[in-house]
Amino acid sequence: MPGERTSAWTEEDGASGSYLSLRTGDTHQLSQNGNAAKAVILAGEIRTGDISVGSGGYLQTPAGEEKSLNCMASDGCLLFLEEETRFGIDEAKVVPADDIPWQDVPNTNGNVSLAWVWGERESEAPSSFFLKFKPGFPGFPHEHTHTYRGLVVKGDYRHWALEDEGPTRLPVGANLWQDGDADHDDACGADGDCVAYFRIEGHFDIFPAD
Repeated sequence: MPGERTSAWTEEDGASGSYLSLRTGDTHQLSQNGNAAKAVILAGEIRTGDISVGSGGYLQTPAGEEKSLNCMASDGCLLFLEEETRFGIDEAKVVPADDIPWQDVPNTNGNVSLAWVWGERESEAPSSFFLKFKPGFPGFPHEHTHTYRGLVVKGDYRHWALEDEGPTRLPVGANLWQDGDADHDDACGADGDCVAYFRIEGHFDIFPAD
């Protein structure tokens, strides 16, 4: 198989996340293992059919339906892949970054936007979404009921537990884990928007930190 694949995490039920590095001209078959699959483009340009998707865009395909991903960028491509049997994906989808439907998150003064990718916000099944933070957003201490995994897609992103001494700066492609019911914070540097992709284990909620 073309490209270099590096595991990021694996769950007991078979769900997995991994990085895939492709050289110019390489082709990868998304969902080749028979599971539903998603791919977030971190760098480069991927072409599938007659659609091109650059950094910040994503693709998904149902179980048993393969999709050819061709790396078109001269410097190669970097993707983050998720696969699992529980994904309720019923149609293939290709979404360039400019077409992601952002909505303001209430009570954030327009500083945080959300775009749902897969699943339902109120469902207790796993689901996934993007969050976008405006430049210079200082964050606010908070917690969520459920554990999530995160992936930095764009910007100077910071994440930290309130018990830490201060923010940890995470580069594009960094993967993080946040336990549910734990006080933490997220912020964005001043030089541009920050975008992160999240996979949460149950319904999405947010509360001020204790």
